[in-house]
Amino acid sequence: MSTYRDGIRSIVGRFPALLARLGVVDREMGEEIFDLAVPVIVTGSLRTLVRTVDFFMVSIALGSTAVAALQFGFQYSLLTLGLGLSLASGTISIVSRFTGADEPERADLALKQSLWLTLLVSTPLAVIGWVWAEPLIDALTEDPRAIALGAVYLKLLMLSTPFHFWTIVSSRALAGVGDTRTPMYIRTSSLPTNTAINAVLIFGLGPFPRLGIAGAAIGTTVANALQATLFTAVFLSGRYDIGLRLSGPQFDRSILREILRVGLPITGTQLGAIVARFPFLFVLGALGTNVVAAYAIGRRIVALARMPAFGYATASSTLVGQSLGR
Repeated sequence: MSTYRDGIRSIVGRFPALLARLGVVDREMGEEIFDLAVPVIVTGSLRTLVRTVDFFMVSIALGSTAVAALQFGFQYSLLTLGLGLSLASGTISIVSRFTGADEPERADLALKQSLWLTLLVSTPLAVIGWVWAEPLIDALTEDPRAIALGAVYLKLLMLSTPFHFWTIVSSRALAGVGDTRTPMYIRTSSLPTNTAINAVLIFGLGPFPRLGIAGAAIGTTVANALQATLFTAVFLSGRYDIGLRLSGPQFDRSILREILRVGLPITGTQLGAIVARFPFLFVLGALGTNVVAAYAIGRRIVALARMPAFGYATASSTLVGQSLGR
């Protein structure tokens, strides 16, 4: 197995050398970008595959209406994801610059401030999602079963918002210091747990109750909580290039200003693109839940195709930020 992995790594690792030979990139820079991007691509692809499997399991257990309900709920969770990615963008920007400037204490403070900010933003969002889940789903469809199922899914999924935000910002902070492998190990290690819990609770395997769509949300919530816990353990261990120091200053106005300066414009871009999908989803809902279910599966497949761009964007953010800090 080790020989097989080494062979795959050797073949994949030749890609930057090939591009350098063609004169497309500088070889050393290409290898550095490739090394940062690949773990992000692998993580995103595996997570998307797990989400796709979740949709198929719900389809088998409950039918296309339940898949449509998943998509209705998931669309609202994308709004929170957009906010989380915006905070993460500000985090990777400032952490990478402090890393390039060889100011690890400032990078640690930026991480701490970003994490506290995620809790401040994500906790109210979780409450809103829990309280207003049903009217939010009702705005997208008139199907009573889809509304009921979607509300259950959205309520439980929104409970994981603080954990999800914590995970996103943590992974970008590590990327800012040039470490994309640790986030890959943490985030992929939770995927078997996610899939197993989903399968057991969706279908009611063994002594466990058959929870259907609620089981899918519980699996995701547990996985997000596990990831957040592992990231916290990493930061508290003191064995990495960035850490969470609970003592010392908790707030720095200049760091907060910089996080918001980078993150707020991205918030507008992210939320604009996500909000624009709601009228489209409403039209699909009018055509029937089967159409929405087909769209949901298609979206998962399209997301896979976007992972390379996401990986290289993360690598670029890291290297550009570190260069600006030098």
